[in-house]
Amino acid sequence: MRVVAVFIALLMAVPMTAQERVPCRVRFSDKGPDSFAPDSDLYQRTLATYHPRALERRMSVGFDPLLKDDDKPLYAPYQQAVLAVSDSLLSELVWMNAIIVGLDTLEQKQVAGLPFVASVVPTSSVSYAQLRDIDCSPSLYGPSGQQLSVLQLQQLHDAGLYGQGARIGIIDNGFRWRDMSTLRHADVEREYDFIFRDSLTANDELDVNAQDVHGSLIFSVVGGWSHDSITGVAPFATYLLAKSEDMRYERRIEEELFVEALYWLERNGADISSSSLGYLTFDSTDASTPYELLDGKTTFAARAINLAAQRGMLCVTAAGNYGRPSSLITPADADSAITVGAMAVGADTLWAFSSKGPTADGRQKPEITAQGMAVYCQAPAGNIVRSSGTSLATPMVAGQLGLLRSLYPDVPLYRLRDALFANSMFPSIRDENMGHGVANTLAAAKYLGPGIGRPNIVIVTPHTAMFIPVFCMNPVGVEVLAVNMATGQRQTIAAQPVEGVWWFMEYPDEMFIGGDTLQVRVNATDSSTNRVRSYPVDFASFTVVRGHVDLACAVRLPSSITSVAQDASSTTVQIVGLPLEHGTTSITCLVPAELRVVDAHITGIDGSELPASIQQDQGRLIVNPTRALYAGVYGLSIRSASGQITIPFVVL
Repeated sequence: MRVVAVFIALLMAVPMTAQERVPCRVRFSDKGPDSFAPDSDLYQRTLATYHPRALERRMSVGFDPLLKDDDKPLYAPYQQAVLAVSDSLLSELVWMNAIIVGLDTLEQKQVAGLPFVASVVPTSSVSYAQLRDIDCSPSLYGPSGQQLSVLQLQQLHDAGLYGQGARIGIIDNGFRWRDMSTLRHADVEREYDFIFRDSLTANDELDVNAQDVHGSLIFSVVGGWSHDSITGVAPFATYLLAKSEDMRYERRIEEELFVEALYWLERNGADISSSSLGYLTFDSTDASTPYELLDGKTTFAARAINLAAQRGMLCVTAAGNYGRPSSLITPADADSAITVGAMAVGADTLWAFSSKGPTADGRQKPEITAQGMAVYCQAPAGNIVRSSGTSLATPMVAGQLGLLRSLYPDVPLYRLRDALFANSMFPSIRDENMGHGVANTLAAAKYLGPGIGRPNIVIVTPHTAMFIPVFCMNPVGVEVLAVNMATGQRQTIAAQPVEGVWWFMEYPDEMFIGGDTLQVRVNATDSSTNRVRSYPVDFASFTVVRGHVDLACAVRLPSSITSVAQDASSTTVQIVGLPLEHGTTSITCLVPAELRVVDAHITGIDGSELPASIQQDQGRLIVNPTRALYAGVYGLSIRSASGQITIPFVVL
């Protein structure tokens, strides 16, 4: 049993009398006398605690120096003096220069008398001082296909772009992701419970049963990966999970915990934050927030989003579920928030309960929408459910931004936001209630182009070849620079468009003379703007090995591919009827009469093996896998007395 966690839980959960401790916000007058100049020891120590991606993001929006006065740590002697009165520290709000501490009436007076304390206010009042195993088969959307189709993102998924490299932070009430079939694959780099101060974001022993339900639903919508079940918008992104919402009550302190969680996400390098939370009305013990304070810059939550956005982070948040005009929740009112409304099924009309602006100072909200009615997601118990609310629309928009981040890792984040807005239902004149409406992810990807997804190396017998996904709204030229590492021979080869976003090229045999390895770089040039982009983006190259297939996880190669082979020897066996159809349970092969096959199995591109039975007679081999094959790229491995060969093939 964690004594501190139990004490804090009881402090928050039990009604307080006048002489008992209540959570109080202690705001300091300054951050102490220590220098925070870039050459100071304090600055350098603080800088060392930031994730490199956080610093890269700040640099991309012109932060100089990278840390501002808001980022200066709380002054330890001030904090220690308060904790000498009461050691019940609940939260540290660096950006707000405040801490949350449990204080009784007498202790409040003692702390307020300290010369460096600007104010002591119970959090219940309104007081806004100015201040991993992954199935790599191509995605089968299942029931989630309809809500994803609204976002028009399938060509990015088919190109193997599922959010890899993007860092998405989610703030909610908890996440039971380890127990959920759609989320066990998730790349969760860090998670933190701001209520009980530990790294467990699933239900704690002091949590109510429903504590981690909402956050788990949200996470499955953006991060889910389960064939024929739930596919999220950006399932292969890196995630940071923050638990700040306490389901035992509705208290104002939860807003402070949200602020701390957002600071934590920014510090840990999140590109995008997704929060489906809001703060407006509370339990009877805590004062509600008047709507006139929802002016985008007054509430703590709104101010925190503005600070995070100044540091380059994209903050996506839910509008609320009240349905009437002027019914936003905070931080949806924040100047810099990407506020998300909810559309009905099919995304033709606004969901009836989606909150609307304007904000208290007359600004239009929301900025953008996604489907929020009857969204398929997974509950923590494992069942697939349909849920409604702007809460469900919000992670979809965060996921759209994650896909664009995956394709454009070096583009400033604000340009990804602008690309969504410019490729939406209402790109210029915003709708009064829907803002820009639903955004077209594919169009946004092309708008930012040219963008190059990960190239895929195959063998189109007998040559080593490459399929390259390229996104651009204008005509584009694609060239591949290859260098033979053994001989130094260099050659530039033009790729040709084949289907959709796909380009194709073959490596001539002479490129491999003297060695089997090439270092390769792909360049795409927009013929209208002469803008050039490369893969990789950092002036590096990637390796191509003759005879070696290398495919992006879950890529769906274009249907123009009818057969691919792994090496020249595999041409002794031919698969009949390529490409095979989805659901096939039998593969017919032509084999030399003298080849006696011992056994065979099917290999997924993730390395998983599917057993198969065989029947061989007069130059024909029938292979029957133990289950039907869905669309994707596979390898048929056949073992004989002379060895084993593997023939890649496509199922459409």
